[in-house]
Amino acid sequence: MWNETNAKIFVDFVKELNHTDIKYFVLRNYEGLPEKNLSKDIDIIIEPGTFKKAEALLLKSFKQNGMEYQYQCQFQFLHCIHGINLTDKIGIHIDLIEGYCFKGYEIFSFDELYAHAKEYNDFFVLDEFFNGVMIYVYKQFGYGKPKLKDEYKEAIYTTNRDYPEFKELIAKLTTAEFAQKMSDDISRKDFASVLANAPILTKHLKRYTFKHKPFETIKNSLWFLWLKFR
Repeated sequence: MWNETNAKIFVDFVKELNHTDIKYFVLRNYEGLPEKNLSKDIDIIIEPGTFKKAEALLLKSFKQNGMEYQYQCQFQFLHCIHGINLTDKIGIHIDLIEGYCFKGYEIFSFDELYAHAKEYNDFFVLDEFFNGVMIYVYKQFGYGKPKLKDEYKEAIYTTNRDYPEFKELIAKLTTAEFAQKMSDDISRKDFASVLANAPILTKHLKRYTFKHKPFETIKNSLWFLWLKFR
């Protein structure tokens, strides 16, 4: 359960990040932080190549706040870091993610994402527009049978309603015809149709990524498959 120690660890860590040249933002479920955490962990997207520096700052925050042990595991660009205090039975889980590459596909570069970072409670998060984009894209991309929580549906609906550039961006990633249909379906809150078209969205996104980053996509996809096989 999130408590004062967890909050202090997070505050100390982002303060350190803010005083370095490490670019970062917290991905989703940040509302209420640092006092409250709506999720089991915290996902922090960091600029690729800065993990070692960010890791050192996080472990420093762990140590300063009584975390006796730390445990880490990695899968591609995702570094899961746990701090543990057995004496007081306190734990914290923070993921440091170098960019946002999913199953080998980096649809948006870190710089594209960071261009939409804004300050919230003295740390950085994605703005409402790109938060909705990320939910629409990554809660469907690559899933056989994707599902959307009510809160995700509302975020997508609000983004489509308030930001005309949402349809423009989806058209860039897919086609104008597909983007228009999705915008219309979302406007009617017909998410059954949106989810039914998820396989088509995935095909478009894979095609877009291969077209713009062919060698990087092949390399990362093969790496993902190898890690999964292992």
